[in-house]
Amino acid sequence: MKEFFNDFDFVTITYKIIDNEIYFHKVSDNFYLIEGIENNVIDKKLLDIFSEAQMFGIYDKILKVNKSGKCMTHELKLYKDKKNKNRWRYNYIYKCKNYKNFVHVAYQNEAHLSQLSKDYIFKSQELEMIINNMNRAFALHEMIFDENNKPVDYKFIRINKAFTNITGLDSSAVGKNAIEILNSNSHEWIKIYSQIFTKNKTLHFEKYSSMFKKWFLIDAYKQTSTHFVTIFEDITDIKIKEKQHLEIINSTLCASYLTNREGIIVATNELGCKYFNKTRNELIGSKMSDILPKEIVEFKRKKILEAIFTGKPIFYINEYDDMFFENYIYPVLNDNGSTKYVAIHCKDITDQEKIKIELEKAKIEAEKSDLLKSLFLANMSHEIRTPMNSIIGFSDILLDKKFDGVNSKKFLKTINANAKHLEELLNNVLDYAKIEAGELNLELFYERFLINDLFEELEEIFYDLNCKKNIESVELIFEKRIDYEIIVSDFLRLKQILYNLISNAIKFTENGHIRIGTRVKDNIITFFVEDTGIGIPKDKLKIIFDKFIQVDASSKKEHQGTGLGLSIAKSIVNMLGGNIWVDSTQKEGSTFFFTLPLEETQTIETKKVNKVVYDFSNINVMVLEDIPENYSLLGIMLKSMNVKIKWTISSQDVLKIFEDELNEIDAIFIDMSLANIDIRNFIQKLKQIDEDVTIIIISVTDMIDVKNIDFQIVKPITKEKISKILNQFY
Repeated sequence: MKEFFNDFDFVTITYKIIDNEIYFHKVSDNFYLIEGIENNVIDKKLLDIFSEAQMFGIYDKILKVNKSGKCMTHELKLYKDKKNKNRWRYNYIYKCKNYKNFVHVAYQNEAHLSQLSKDYIFKSQELEMIINNMNRAFALHEMIFDENNKPVDYKFIRINKAFTNITGLDSSAVGKNAIEILNSNSHEWIKIYSQIFTKNKTLHFEKYSSMFKKWFLIDAYKQTSTHFVTIFEDITDIKIKEKQHLEIINSTLCASYLTNREGIIVATNELGCKYFNKTRNELIGSKMSDILPKEIVEFKRKKILEAIFTGKPIFYINEYDDMFFENYIYPVLNDNGSTKYVAIHCKDITDQEKIKIELEKAKIEAEKSDLLKSLFLANMSHEIRTPMNSIIGFSDILLDKKFDGVNSKKFLKTINANAKHLEELLNNVLDYAKIEAGELNLELFYERFLINDLFEELEEIFYDLNCKKNIESVELIFEKRIDYEIIVSDFLRLKQILYNLISNAIKFTENGHIRIGTRVKDNIITFFVEDTGIGIPKDKLKIIFDKFIQVDASSKKEHQGTGLGLSIAKSIVNMLGGNIWVDSTQKEGSTFFFTLPLEETQTIETKKVNKVVYDFSNINVMVLEDIPENYSLLGIMLKSMNVKIKWTISSQDVLKIFEDELNEIDAIFIDMSLANIDIRNFIQKLKQIDEDVTIIIISVTDMIDVKNIDFQIVKPITKEKISKILNQFY
């Protein structure tokens, strides 16, 4: 049996393992004395201090213990002495319980293989000096077993000065049992140390003693079948500081953890566990490099080292996997000012950063929008002045007394066409304003109508317009369906969509054709406008439906337009429940498509639908208008349709006439711009007198909120607008 007193001159070493390389992390004070080494070995490789021959066998066992967690022993033969007897070391190898990739090794000093008597060891002044000068407490114990070989107590056999200094127990404890010395606290210690024999374990643990009111870091291992050794140190101050840092860490509202200088996590909070998706036990003792993604570990390592060496807090923001994190790293200093721990706080600020990014994008978009609006206003000036030039110029010619009347009809047609172009510009601007306000959907009016009737109206509108482009070189083709399908939709809005698309096609087509038609499939109708024009560049296809965007935005103004037509068309199509897109090839042409749901369709056999008849000789209307010129225009249109008219400029006269001629007036036209009159109150009184009268208001915009009205006409007034309303109820 090896003499257990050989452990009096033991050496303890803590190794750290990095990428299968073994480094010195901590050594006991007598290491340098026994090994005869003068230079510091901490953080140096094991094989830089000892040769491979010296470490033969034990090196691999250290790696195995680190991997398996199981304790091992190793008898290392060193050399033969003068008497040709082997000299050896007996090594105990066990893994650190709470720290990952750390292994403890405890071994005996070189000793003779022959048995040594206890008396010789006790008398050895050299061994006494080593034991008593150790900084860590040392105690040799004998385990006491009952008749069933169960550990029930242990005896103090040997203690050193550090043991007395740390615990306050002096040499009088030697020879006494734990139950005698520790009293009620003895049971928990007996239970712990019994594992050395019942489970053949080498122990390494931290424990608080309520008797001594101290924290101890303890190593304990079996020496013989009945004896064991304990080596420990007082870590109370360390635990107090750790507790303070833990309280700080646990009180933070972000993922926080405490690491030592080697980057090993020694403490964390609940958010820290959640951040790494690991339990607290899994994190404690782990190296940050083992749990952090490789993409960010090197950068974080540099920041930690910066905090360690500068002793100053470090703050930075990093991005990983579409997430943003705010990091605050600060060193925890010892009393001597050196860094012992590093506290790291990490907060997920993804939502805030994304808001910042979105705000930045919004700012860029706003600046872009402001620029586009400025270009739009400059373009609008050109667009308005061009038709105004024709209207004012030709009307001045017609009003000139010297004008001989030649080409007067042609001039009037030019004035009329340019006035309608102005109306189109104004309608686009008003529609854009309503789209921006989210109010365009308020004016959708669904009705049943023939698609061919829609095509015929558009054909009449664009015939003259296309003539200006040279009718011989550009053919305008409307593909009318033989089955004359009926569709339920907003006639005017659908007409507006096609008008904008056909206008663009005419504007950008010099030769070939413009074809307008429909296709029906799966209860979906697809409209298309195909041209052989200049086409659209690929980089413009994605933004062609954005507001203020024009394919030709050059200062040459070769092609007129506000840049709103396609944007408005897209908004209306979406409101009608459809989609719009374009296929285009530069220098070959473009085809615009849009779909609408066929909520109600039916095929009819009639070849033609009767045109609207402008004969309302059985209708009596009143006109409330205080501007004679406005009445003059309205009156001429009404009289051309054989409507009987009464005109007044006073609302009081209207009320008196209705009271006197009850039920004789069928409808009343009221201009919303009348001066000195409360229109809403007036209409309410009028309905009280005659609830059946049809009220038609005339306004400059359709964004009107008035109760009790039946119809609305938006200026400019046309015969078609009036007849359409009168045809609906008479």
